[in-house]
Amino acid sequence: GENMYRRYIFDVKKALKEGDNNISIRFQSGVEYAAQQAQSYPYNVPDYEGYLGMPHRSFIRREQNSFGWDWCPVMVPQGIWRDIFVEAYDTAVIREVMTSYTSLPQNNWNVKVDVVMDSSSIRNGDLRAEISNTSTSKTFRTHLVAGENVISLSFNVSNVELWWPNDYGAQNLYSLTVTYLEGSSIVQSTKTVTIGFRTVELVQEPIKGTKGLSFYFRINGVPIFAKGANWVPAHAFEVEAIPFYENLIQSSKAAHMNLLRVWGGGVYHEDEFYEAANKAGIMLWQEFEFSDAMYPTNKEFLDNVVEEVKYQVRRLQHNPSIIIWSGNNENEEILVGGQLVPNKPPYTTDYFTLYNVTIWKTLIGIDTTRPFVPSSPSTGVLEGGNNDLNPLVNNEYWGDYHWYNWDVDCWDVSVFPRPRFLSESGWQSWPSLNTLKTVSEPQDWSWISTWINHRQHFQPSGNQFIEQGIKRHFKWPQRTNSTKEFLEVIWLSQVAQAMCVKSEFEHHRRAKSELYDPDKGYTMGSLYWQLNTPWPAVTFASLEHGGRWKMLHYYAAKFYTPVLVSSVERRNVYSIWVISDAVNPISGSLIIELWSLQNSTMIKSWKQPYQVQALVSSVIWQGTIDQLLNGTGVTRSTSVLKYSLTDPKGTELSDNFYLMSSPVNMQLLNPELAISAVKQVDGNEFEVSISSKNIAFFVWLETPVSGRFSDNGFLLTSSTKSLTFYSWEKTSTSELFASLTVVSLYDTL
Repeated sequence: GENMYRRYIFDVKKALKEGDNNISIRFQSGVEYAAQQAQSYPYNVPDYEGYLGMPHRSFIRREQNSFGWDWCPVMVPQGIWRDIFVEAYDTAVIREVMTSYTSLPQNNWNVKVDVVMDSSSIRNGDLRAEISNTSTSKTFRTHLVAGENVISLSFNVSNVELWWPNDYGAQNLYSLTVTYLEGSSIVQSTKTVTIGFRTVELVQEPIKGTKGLSFYFRINGVPIFAKGANWVPAHAFEVEAIPFYENLIQSSKAAHMNLLRVWGGGVYHEDEFYEAANKAGIMLWQEFEFSDAMYPTNKEFLDNVVEEVKYQVRRLQHNPSIIIWSGNNENEEILVGGQLVPNKPPYTTDYFTLYNVTIWKTLIGIDTTRPFVPSSPSTGVLEGGNNDLNPLVNNEYWGDYHWYNWDVDCWDVSVFPRPRFLSESGWQSWPSLNTLKTVSEPQDWSWISTWINHRQHFQPSGNQFIEQGIKRHFKWPQRTNSTKEFLEVIWLSQVAQAMCVKSEFEHHRRAKSELYDPDKGYTMGSLYWQLNTPWPAVTFASLEHGGRWKMLHYYAAKFYTPVLVSSVERRNVYSIWVISDAVNPISGSLIIELWSLQNSTMIKSWKQPYQVQALVSSVIWQGTIDQLLNGTGVTRSTSVLKYSLTDPKGTELSDNFYLMSSPVNMQLLNPELAISAVKQVDGNEFEVSISSKNIAFFVWLETPVSGRFSDNGFLLTSSTKSLTFYSWEKTSTSELFASLTVVSLYDTL
């Protein structure tokens, strides 16, 4: 079959013979097949081709990014990528189990279960539905016809616990087991799926004081600020990705993410991916796999898509983590903007036919429990098969928004948009040498090597954007040793990336409850591009191939924390904000500290109480930088601001820093950083202590041992600091101590 996203079932009874049987499969090159289909099509159907990419990917239902993208290699898969087996039955078999829930008074729920079955003939039997950890066990008499059957069951369940997104509550999960029985209760087929009780709403309502509509998710009645990233295939060959799922999802959870957008140019993942998300409370924005291209709409192609949608929706629908379906990635925006083809027939007609008719109608015939948007970005939910391309797609006032601009100064928040929901934005960085070593040789480790350009697939300007981003705020390393210079550059690329995303995404969180400039804001979601990467190379990811955390991911754990303290200087006014995802009001103390870079001492501090309502962003301090510096003897370039938030008991909720000048203008003292001690705490947890003689910027600990730290890339003003290293592999105290290194910005000067 030409569609890797479908399940194919063939009747082989007439082909089988007694004794040994062989299955022979002949393959044609996917690239060759796609080219042939494109050549025979009556008109041009273009797509974006990545660096060194292969054309015509839209003519074959194959992993789209495998034909090449600006962050991955060109590796078009070929062969059987999921299990192939012979199945025998003479009664009936359960294929899929789908669920929907209606909340009733007094913690009761009505559960509807749709069971997809294949039957060998006209039959009668029983379907039994059981939900784990409840007293629910219901049996229904069932009549089957030969072929496919969809049997609907309905029953009530009581006293179940809700499934919540990460940081909002527990991820209570249940096993739903459906069994088909015949005769004297003889089991013929059974299937178990994971379910969770929760409600999902995509809220699009008018906002007072501005045009457009809101765009946010309400889960179990609670408005959720979506915090997360975009998920892409975790390996160049998806069958090799399964071992990465759990670690990547847990790293998302540890960074306080609650939503991952499963990007529409990859694959529908294995069940293990969705199970990991269910358990971690990571909501999923699941796209159908169409991206950055026009697509054919002949009958053969559309029939193929119908079967794809039916199979994937039936397979995935029961997962509580999936909260929205999306028709594609960026195809509506591309068509409206005329970027690939003119915004007119036959391309507009093809677009409506594929997404607003074929996919949408197939989807709602199976699942109406979640919203569907035709594209990302879009202006919102598709209703009634609307056939109008909206010229306002990718607009700050409606729907979700994609934004990229690498020519701006990302430390200047005025350059950023203020959309209702940001679903893509990001900056590149290089991975660590520990990761690059797996695919390179020492002679490659130079910023001007052929390899460094070849490994960069964001062409022609990827490395140029990285370089200009570093030079905007940092000194470019000048070393006679090209390897040492290269190591400092790739580290600075991570610093620059982390600071850019921090600047932008704190901006979006502050806009949660604010209209500004003059009527933009009420942002209720921010997803950066991208979480992960399928290969060891320079990409936009915050997690390196294999799961190692870049500096950005450590920063994400702070700017996505449920209660965030953040500051901004706008039009000479400096304000400090609290952004709260807490469902109850919070209070405590704000602490501001001014530190001198000339002698590494705190020269002034302020402490004041704060109170903030639930689920809002709010200013808790406002003044000017001149006011803070007045009478201190320091300037913007000879000092740094630290500030933190505590609860009424004095426990720190969030800490942050504000650089009043670019580091390129600062005179830094040598901090003489050192690893002072390593102590095993429990199993694979180790306490790592460091010492410093002066203030150190972007303090970075690293080890070849797989794992992560509790904090990294931080501003260090104290003489000592202890943190935790969580090892992902077996190691010892002595081995870890010997392998650890620590550097800061001073080491690049």
